[in-house]
Amino acid sequence: MATVKHFTRREVRKVMQIRGFSEVTISTYINHVRNLAEYFNKAPHALQPEHIHEYQVFLIKIYFSGEIFE
Repeated sequence: MATVKHFTRREVRKVMQIRGFSEVTISTYINHVRNLAEYFNKAPHALQPEHIHEYQVFLIKIYFSGEIFE
């Protein structure tokens, strides 16, 4: 079985900088990945597609419930 490389935030930031992403885009991306991981209390590399779907449903529910505006 092939091993999978797990990237640190610093490594992700560096790759995104090399690829020309703005600092705002990089920070936003990293913050969203952190929020996703915290929601499930798991490391980002441990998350599966089902987690992402469940988190998207959660975000839609709080958006339409108005909780984010309170």
